[in-house]
Amino acid sequence: MNDKPCGMCEGFFALEKGLQDGARKELKHGYCLKKSVFASNKVGNPVLPPRAKTAELPNAVHKLRLVRVNEVVPTCNEFNRKG
Repeated sequence: MNDKPCGMCEGFFALEKGLQDGARKELKHGYCLKKSVFASNKVGNPVLPPRAKTAELPNAVHKLRLVRVNEVVPTCNEFNRKG
């Protein structure tokens, strides 16, 4: 049983927001890379998070799991501490 927040997991990829002065701000939510699957067809020039899993089938849809940095998912068996 997991009792650690998602933000402490190496599979947590925080989303960022661009600010007017060109700086970037990390948001309080992000993708769980352990549970998310990104589409394999790359239309345009998408930037995928490092270690992101992609679907095997062409034209597959995203299956994304968004979590908050302080969220605790007790049933998660994929937790791996950062560092």
